[in-house]
Amino acid sequence: MISTEAQAAARAAYRQLFRAANATFAGDPPVLLAFRSKMRQDAVQNPPRKQPPAPALDNKSPRMSYSALKVAHRNRVLPELKKEDIEESFVRGSGPGGQSVNKTENNVQLLHRPTGLRVSCHETRSLATNRQLARRLLLEKLDQMHNPGLTKESLVQSKMQERKRQRRRKREKKKRAKEEEERSESS
Repeated sequence: MISTEAQAAARAAYRQLFRAANATFAGDPPVLLAFRSKMRQDAVQNPPRKQPPAPALDNKSPRMSYSALKVAHRNRVLPELKKEDIEESFVRGSGPGGQSVNKTENNVQLLHRPTGLRVSCHETRSLATNRQLARRLLLEKLDQMHNPGLTKESLVQSKMQERKRQRRRKREKKKRAKEEEERSESS
């Protein structure tokens, strides 16, 4: 039986391949359709074989040490947002805020044409601020797509895992020292 983590990873890889195919074969719809159908066919006909269980990705065995992840995060290449790749639209807002929100078009929606990623931002009443926030959101999503595992979120998560690991090691060390002390006193 395949673990839920492996299934989720396979689905994520499939989605990324789908998006990459969309960007690669954007100007050639017949090739894009053929590639997608071949991907689907391979996924259905060739289910993953049972393999020995991979090491668990929990707090005990992190994928990458925090210091190595920091270096990799610093050296990663950020994707560029080009004006010609972005389709920007403004939609009327909704929700609390009354007339100033409901009658103005301050909801910003960005579509990144090469990848098909769509981002919507309606955080503030200001159109200019929402445009900046939407671009930042789109850049974060592109960064996550181009540099999987090296985003700010993964860096924070890795830092928390490292802290938990250090605390656990310290607790275990104290526990062993206490047990040794009790043994020596009882002898």
